[in-house]
Amino acid sequence: MRQEGKVSLSLEHLTVPAETAALLREGMAQMGTSDLLAYLLAAGEREARHLRSQARRHDSERYGAMPTSKLAGMKAPEAGNERYRRAVHTLMQWNETRRPLERWSMTTLAIQKLVGGRKEAINASLETHEEEIKAHHARLEIKPSFNRKPEPITEMIHIAEESTAFPWGKPEDAETLSQ
Repeated sequence: MRQEGKVSLSLEHLTVPAETAALLREGMAQMGTSDLLAYLLAAGEREARHLRSQARRHDSERYGAMPTSKLAGMKAPEAGNERYRRAVHTLMQWNETRRPLERWSMTTLAIQKLVGGRKEAINASLETHEEEIKAHHARLEIKPSFNRKPEPITEMIHIAEESTAFPWGKPEDAETLSQ
């Protein structure tokens, strides 16, 4: 039905099972609307957001299963986030087992030298783990000046190639390998 440029949609005009119509009426009542189209659009938007979120989560899991060398050649933000996550984890593990002067502060430059990436993207990733990193630095009394060492960080620390070397890592499957 059309009225002055507006589309009007009602359950009475649709051929849907009675159970479906009753469910939609109940949902509309709970939402406080009698406009079926507005209700369906709102429900569709929620569902689309949910599906997009699931897809991103799946992408994160997919990147989490890739070897580090494969991630290094990818421009996708999720691939970069996985590299930064691996670098932070590796640095934390390193710091836990070393004497104070052998430890490294998790700075943007340290992460960039280990796994590459844009400073802005690394900063954003570090911000998401800020509390955990601050607590780690405080507990081990790590200061940014610790990064002034005669040997470059890349000669001392190496990021594991296999995804299963990380607590969240999963083995690669055929789908991941084909992409």
